[in-house]
Amino acid sequence: MTAEPDESKPFPLRAVLGLVVGFLAATLWWNLLPGGPADVLPSLPAEPKTPAIEWSAEKGDDEFRVVAVGLSPTMGYPYLPVGVASFATLCDVGLRAAGAAAPKRIRVAPLAMDSADAPTVVELCRLALQHDPDLLLVELGANEASTRLFGERPLIGPGWLGALADRTTRARLPLDALGRELVGASEADGAGVDEPGESPQQRAIRRIFEARPGQPLVDGLPVTPLELEALADRAARAIDQIAELAAAAGVEVVVWTSPFDLHHAWPIGMVGVEPALDELVARLRAGEEVGLEEGFAAVENPGDRADAWRVVAELRRRHGVADRDDLPFRRARDLDPAPMHVVGPVIDAVAERAAALEGVHFEALADGLDAGFIDVTHPGLAGQRDLALRLRDLLARRDGLAASVPSRDSFLVAVDAFVAARIPTREARIAEGKGARIDVLTHMIFGAVRDALPRFAPALDGLRLEVAGPQDPDWQHWAVVAAVAAAGVAGDLESLGAGTDEERTRRIAEWSLELWNLEGSALTARLLDRAQRSR
Repeated sequence: MTAEPDESKPFPLRAVLGLVVGFLAATLWWNLLPGGPADVLPSLPAEPKTPAIEWSAEKGDDEFRVVAVGLSPTMGYPYLPVGVASFATLCDVGLRAAGAAAPKRIRVAPLAMDSADAPTVVELCRLALQHDPDLLLVELGANEASTRLFGERPLIGPGWLGALADRTTRARLPLDALGRELVGASEADGAGVDEPGESPQQRAIRRIFEARPGQPLVDGLPVTPLELEALADRAARAIDQIAELAAAAGVEVVVWTSPFDLHHAWPIGMVGVEPALDELVARLRAGEEVGLEEGFAAVENPGDRADAWRVVAELRRRHGVADRDDLPFRRARDLDPAPMHVVGPVIDAVAERAAALEGVHFEALADGLDAGFIDVTHPGLAGQRDLALRLRDLLARRDGLAASVPSRDSFLVAVDAFVAARIPTREARIAEGKGARIDVLTHMIFGAVRDALPRFAPALDGLRLEVAGPQDPDWQHWAVVAAVAAAGVAGDLESLGAGTDEERTRRIAEWSLELWNLEGSALTARLLDRAQRSR
């Protein structure tokens, strides 16, 4: 009797492996492309910080209303009271110089909040339309990428890959060490973080040393290309929503962006230091004449360095060499890793979408601004004045408004008189110091301590007007940052931090007193000298 053949099927190993591989591939794909990430990007509630717009409920036939919706530049930050230095407020003041004989009464008012991103701006526009404007001037684009780091909110969904990237972004470490401790301690630090018996100053020193300023803290862009794509998509969708809201109300929209003034600022956040390039930047900042050939020899190949491209562009501009489409400036913009600068795709998406929509158009109001927009923060009074004048020019070009717009000279006389009356010199210097301190923190967060040093002079000069003396905790905190920054550039953190907590606290307290007695250029020179001492 012969055995029956085994008719059982073999184990389907290949099919099972295929299913496993397919599942893993699908999971990876799902985390890389989580299905319309722009729909789930977190945003902020719309809470305008500017004063309430006090216009009559009914608009007269002779009235033309402009509401400037925007971010902290539209707020007039950091000048107080909020809104007083806004270009929208200044424009409103200047337009009044037209007098009662003007056929139209043009009114301009800001409606803005700091840190607003694209969805927040949409909601602000919704509020602005309640004031029956004829024109919405909308600023957006500058806060899209920075929200990710400074708001500690992930951009790409809660998947495991996004969570991993979010937890390994090193740029958030120095932000915690510097921002929380120097701007204000937070209960969110939790119990058990601080050493027993530490004074606030000792804690600040310890945390800053742990953050190791002066070292590159970000390798490449802190916002991924996928995140930038999602941000650009979200900004473009915001333009669509604003256009829809405005069309329903019969209102025209002008869009502009305020990422930074590329023509008059130096990119920050670069990883690595090139002495020849640094020396060239210092000479250009000092106003020295540098020949094209000599300058290009120092730059050599710009490669993927935003600061090198910025130098190339500056050299060409100073020597009257025209660049087609401002290529070096655009290249620097797209390579710069600072989160408030990484907005190239966002700006392009906003401008492209605005051009495609009826009733919406894009204005490059901030391009080539002669003053303000110092690196990553806000226009100073001169910059706000310039923006007000540009808005005046924009209105003068509109049909039916030219006769109601005063001459440029009359406009500026009215604006300058208002600024002189409402913003005393002392208050202006305090505000400029606040802006400089934001610059310093942002520079240091991204390891660009070499670029932070020149900004310490206005930062500490402004703070000196606010505090009682060199023993004031705010002053001592910033003196600590100055000392550590200079030591970080010099590669001398170890000697500065040597000894016990009491010894290094005393050492830096002496430095604080020394800085208190210096002003302006002398202070910057002392910091730079300290930075170069051990090189």
